[in-house]
Amino acid sequence: MKRRKPTAKGRVLAVTHTLQYDGAPQSMLQIARALSKDGYKIVLLSGRDGPLRGEYKKIKAAVASPQMPFIPTEVWNPYYTETYKHHFSDLTELIKSHNVDVVFANTLQTHWAIHAAALLNLPSVWSIRESINDLSELPATRRTAISLASRVVFCSEETRKVYEPLNKGHFETVFNGIDLEVVEKIGKSLSGRNLRKKLGLPKDGRVISIIGTPAARKGHHVLLEVAREIVREEAKTHFLFVGVPENDTDYIHHLKAQISDGDLSSRFTLAKRTNNVFPFIAVSDIVVVPSFNESFPRVTLEAMAFSKPIVAFDAWGIREQLVHEESALLVPPGDRAAFADAMKRLITQPQEAERMARNAYSRLKENYTIDRMTGPYVEIFGELMSPAQPRKFHRVPSPESDALSTIRTHLEEGSKAGLKRAERKIAKLDKRSEEILRVLEMLKDVLLVSQENSFNRAEADDEEDIRDLAVAYDSLFLRLLRENAGIRLAAGENLFSRITLVGEHLEGLNIENICSEQADFSGAVLKDNECAFSIFRELDAGSMRWICNQGSLTQFFNSVLNESIFERSGMDGAAFFETQLIRARFDGCSLRNAYFYDCLLGGVEFDKCDITGTVFNHCHLERAVLTDCEVEGVSLVDCVVDNSTSEQLRQRAACRKRGAPLAKLWVTHGYRQIT
Repeated sequence: MKRRKPTAKGRVLAVTHTLQYDGAPQSMLQIARALSKDGYKIVLLSGRDGPLRGEYKKIKAAVASPQMPFIPTEVWNPYYTETYKHHFSDLTELIKSHNVDVVFANTLQTHWAIHAAALLNLPSVWSIRESINDLSELPATRRTAISLASRVVFCSEETRKVYEPLNKGHFETVFNGIDLEVVEKIGKSLSGRNLRKKLGLPKDGRVISIIGTPAARKGHHVLLEVAREIVREEAKTHFLFVGVPENDTDYIHHLKAQISDGDLSSRFTLAKRTNNVFPFIAVSDIVVVPSFNESFPRVTLEAMAFSKPIVAFDAWGIREQLVHEESALLVPPGDRAAFADAMKRLITQPQEAERMARNAYSRLKENYTIDRMTGPYVEIFGELMSPAQPRKFHRVPSPESDALSTIRTHLEEGSKAGLKRAERKIAKLDKRSEEILRVLEMLKDVLLVSQENSFNRAEADDEEDIRDLAVAYDSLFLRLLRENAGIRLAAGENLFSRITLVGEHLEGLNIENICSEQADFSGAVLKDNECAFSIFRELDAGSMRWICNQGSLTQFFNSVLNESIFERSGMDGAAFFETQLIRARFDGCSLRNAYFYDCLLGGVEFDKCDITGTVFNHCHLERAVLTDCEVEGVSLVDCVVDNSTSEQLRQRAACRKRGAPLAKLWVTHGYRQIT
């Protein structure tokens, strides 16, 4: 799909977990430079300071916080509520004070920035660079953030595949790239022999390098384990670890001990962490990447830019960067014998090594340049900032059939006759089909337009006729919902926006990932529906009944749910922001690790519920009733709580833990208790 040219510029909050010279922060810096060049103002926020701050100054980026506060990875964990109070609530004010238009978060560790953007109804772009084995490894807060982000961008298809079940049409893949011109310019200034002497390396023999902060997932120990075999057959071989921090971790201490115990000290050089790895790559004869888990490593691209032979594990995005036997030698992850054989082959067959290195350079130049990375990002931000684009994710529909085109024509007539003709065509469509979903979207579009432009006034004698026509369209929409129980509605962003379901009974729908705004569910009954990851904004749902729904990680923003009943529903990780729940009732629900922020919960009842790890932040929690609930780890942060509610929580926690210290069960920070 060809993207529209950006029609507006704005202020981008660039959020990174660190400003060290690591791969992910460097990629974000390159994107920020491109956005700045395109006319955007960059505002920088980082969890940790570092040398990249100076690079952001060169593009005149504003620093959002001079103190550069560290915000923990899991700020929503109940045991981080004090940090949440001091940082997350201030973050929204910081965003507003800088007049931010869009939030750009880098890596999974900055998920809190996506939550903040959602709270302020701002578009957001989340660049996920980490690979995981399956979604069970993804904490609830991060799963929620994926649902809330306007765009989620992955740097490799292999990584994206794991997250694909969470895709609602807002995923994109943009490969990492590097500035080849800069690398080539630096490469020409580097002299091999003199450089070896400067770096403290032997002037003769082959150098095999592994670049990056030592960690088990990067496989430094694997190279160490096969080093003795390599040296035995190729005596003039030296090994280079680049990126060793000043303070040893347990893993680095283990590596150093193995080098000493194995009498390999003279064969290894451990270079400190540096902001310039190019000299080390330039002196290397072979670069190895024995990583067990890498999404799309930057070091591989840098080695390709220097035309270096590469041996790597055939893992994740590495297999997208390189082609076995063509541009590198790829071996099964963890296979020591194959890893050693591959290195020995490149040493003993220099022509083969040179051929693969040339092919690797050509592959890089064709696919992984900086323009190929930054260009799509500039277009994504342009789409989000364009007035013609919705602020949230959108789906690209498939082409319409002749039947659907005819139905659309009849519906857009805005007349009773056109509606009847459309109904006759709709009756011939298969139930619960993609075509029914498209018809629902058409009806929704017509209803939304009618609220501003009205229906065809030429056929209406008065305003009452126009209202009757709107009711007829609305009735058809609701009838199709009832008749197509089980249809998956996740694709329709606006399907439940400005919809009236007063007193309606909806059952068996799949409304995962929907985004509903300004709807009225008063007195409605929603039963046995799939509602996970859905977002409800400004929902008026007084006296609603929510029964046996799967609503994990569902979000409610600025809604009215007074006297509503939530019954036997799975709502783990659900979040309620600035929402009224006066005299609401939760009966037999699972609300583990749920989050309530600035909510009115007067008279709320929790009966036989599991609210383990739930956080109440800045809430009014008065006259609450808890009956036979699991409350371990419940946290109250700056809440108004009466004596009765407080005592119930304390008694329930003590009962569940049989006398264990209360402080470990129920964390409270600065709440105000009233009588």
